[in-house]
Amino acid sequence: MFKRVLVPTDGSAIAEKAVKYARYLQEEGIANSVILLCVARSISAPSVSSTAVGKRAQLLAEKEAEAILEQARQLFPADSPRVSAVLEKGEAAEVILRYAADKKCDLIIMGNQGRSKWGLLLGTGSNFEKVVRDSPVPVLIVTSKTELPF
Repeated sequence: MFKRVLVPTDGSAIAEKAVKYARYLQEEGIANSVILLCVARSISAPSVSSTAVGKRAQLLAEKEAEAILEQARQLFPADSPRVSAVLEKGEAAEVILRYAADKKCDLIIMGNQGRSKWGLLLGTGSNFEKVVRDSPVPVLIVTSKTELPF
């Protein structure tokens, strides 16, 4: 049994499949708690982040991440106390790896590709590859061809 399963999501169809897979594992008693994580890229360049455009871009990225998390959360029963949704800022792969280690997650479930709206959210292949390569815990990969067991 997995105690804490981390599911990074970017709102893509494959990420949604990963969320559904985590829900299935929880329903089957294989996963105790599920943490849905969406990473909004941090606008950190001083020449951009302090400008009105940079601040607006950061706000848009965070609002999009909140909407993605709400959509993912709705795939679970409304009364499920063992599902949490977390928004973090930063570089996606680094945030996922740090979060998994800090929260003592024992499995990561993620799609092998995603989308990146305006380049601000999780979703590039290099993030996927870095997480798989550097993860301290097993990573269950969901692809477009992955058949869900339900």
